[in-house]
Amino acid sequence: MPELATPKPEAPQPAAAPPKEKPLSAAPAAAPPKEKPLSAAPAAEPPKTQARATLEAIAEGKPVAEATAPVENLPDREAVTTLLTEANSILLELRDMRLLANSVATQAADTPLGNEVRLDALRSLVATDAPELAPIREKIKALNIPPAKPENSATFSLLSRYNEQYPDKPIPSEMMEQVKSGKREASAVVAKLLQSNNDLAAMTWKELTGVDGFTKLTPSPENILVLSGVPKTPENLKKMQELFGSVKTMKEPPMFSSDKIVMGLMFVAIGLQFFTQLTMSESSGGGH
Repeated sequence: MPELATPKPEAPQPAAAPPKEKPLSAAPAAAPPKEKPLSAAPAAEPPKTQARATLEAIAEGKPVAEATAPVENLPDREAVTTLLTEANSILLELRDMRLLANSVATQAADTPLGNEVRLDALRSLVATDAPELAPIREKIKALNIPPAKPENSATFSLLSRYNEQYPDKPIPSEMMEQVKSGKREASAVVAKLLQSNNDLAAMTWKELTGVDGFTKLTPSPENILVLSGVPKTPENLKKMQELFGSVKTMKEPPMFSSDKIVMGLMFVAIGLQFFTQLTMSESSGGGH
């Protein structure tokens, strides 16, 4: 009989099974919180939101509508650089003064202003009728780059932000209106401002190059050859020196003398600025 009483402790064991099932039933209930962040993640990653944040950071308060305009239609950077480098080699052979601004555009940073100048460089190549550039012109046309809009340009936005930062020495409203118009005189105005206004030059070159503290670029045969991406050989350096020597025989580069600016304000302004610097160095008997 005592041996029959011993199975009684085994009775509680089946009762202990339910507590093990409760955590199992609780586990599925905890799954939904994990799904919520997964469903929220796609909403936090739209390309437009990230692009706006990047552009706003680069432009330091620049309106998104203005900042995104020149970037949305920007072709692949590597493809553009390849086209510009190929064109630079041809422009050097032609001793074409457009090479000055084109070389800067080739190395421009991935900023709204840098992107805009690269597009301007491509437009300038389409605008030229040199037969040697015909194959490159066809490749650029295939990119379907939209026409420049001076009133929505990164150049105009840059000048507007300059006026906000330096209200004590603003760019006059009549000059701003010229820039908005996109007329040839506007590029000449910007070129002069870049030469005479160190604060504006610092803002411009920082946005164009992405380098803080970089204020101006000295145009010399060696510097431009490096920026152009064309191999730095003695033969190419000689050609570049010949191009710089042609400054003595012209009052203004022919490709920047049209009334209608189809290439973009800052691109032409850089070309005119460099040309003027070269002319000044020639008249003073040497460069920097």
